[in-house]
Amino acid sequence: MTKLSSKFGFNDAIRTKTFEIKGNKFTVRVPTSNEKLVIDKSIIELDEAEINSRYEKMTEVFRKSVAEEQIEGIELKEDDVIIDGMSAKETVSAVLRMEKRILKYFQMLIPEDGSSEDFTYEDIESELPLQLQLEIVEKISEAIEPNYRDARKN
Repeated sequence: MTKLSSKFGFNDAIRTKTFEIKGNKFTVRVPTSNEKLVIDKSIIELDEAEINSRYEKMTEVFRKSVAEEQIEGIELKEDDVIIDGMSAKETVSAVLRMEKRILKYFQMLIPEDGSSEDFTYEDIESELPLQLQLEIVEKISEAIEPNYRDARKN
């Protein structure tokens, strides 16, 4: 029990918020500032092996095609594939960060039964379209950082 909890009788319920999407009610555990920093850091840090694996899979067709013939808009570099001026490695990194953010935010949800810690992004992706994933993450963000949107406008 922390100092504040012991003095004021706080319980875990004080750190929860609820929101609703399309008739479904969600409860999210609001992280402390330190927990939020750890979450943010884990989203930023990527595993190099995971980046390389996803990059290889994503660019395999492009690398084979360009090796056989020149394709407009695709440039094969020594360590990257540039597609319409965009780095495939940067794109892979951005996608992995987005997936990690979605996963970490979903793991803050409090399920009716059990824990959300064992969720994987594959679990989320198999059941929810990306647009709905992003909508839920936005609602979680609003719940855990209610003034974030207003601060971002300034």
